[in-house]
Amino acid sequence: MASRREAEKRQKNTRSDLWGQCSEALQQVEEAVGGVLKTEKELRLNTAEVRAQVHSAMSRQQEALRCRELWLLSQIEIIEQVKSETLQQQLLQINQVAAQLDLISDQLQKQPISNELKNHLTNQLSSVLQSESGPGPGPGPD
Repeated sequence: MASRREAEKRQKNTRSDLWGQCSEALQQVEEAVGGVLKTEKELRLNTAEVRAQVHSAMSRQQEALRCRELWLLSQIEIIEQVKSETLQQQLLQINQVAAQLDLISDQLQKQPISNELKNHLTNQLSSVLQSESGPGPGPGPD
């Protein structure tokens, strides 16, 4: 009987040891699950933070591009205005030369022309032609 008791005691001890090991293993698994869940939560938080940072950076870049676009468009307007004013000035000068040439042409068509008038018209024509060959229309609009 003693051996039966010892066998039962050993079996009980073995069960107790197995139950302890199983309990310990379950506790370790639960801790591992908790660690994974905690890591997953941190991942979601980190991902949300990174997404927010990317969105913020892209928004700043887009705003900077919009500002640059507006500035460039305003520069285009200024250049167009300056070039247009220059062209208008050149047109005025050309029209003045044309008027002077018309006047000289009218005078030359009159009969008779005195030497004094001929010299005067020749000087005027030379003057007009020199001013015309001076700073005239530059390169066309870009």
